[in-house]
Amino acid sequence: MKWDEVRNRWNQLKGDVRKTWEKLTDEDISQIAGDRAELERRLCAYYDIDADRAREQVDDWKRRRL
Repeated sequence: MKWDEVRNRWNQLKGDVRKTWEKLTDEDISQIAGDRAELERRLCAYYDIDADRAREQVDDWKRRRL
């Protein structure tokens, strides 16, 4: 599944994103707006993880949701 589907369905998925990564604020979710790189960047910052771990988390989340 391509990330474009996530971007297209962002408004439907953002509640689940917030539930999965509770440190993200509503403002973060709005600013991410389906941009994978921005989501991963914020996960690195909020959860103090490296880029590879953020990418893995996003991949796992995407597989479960789409």
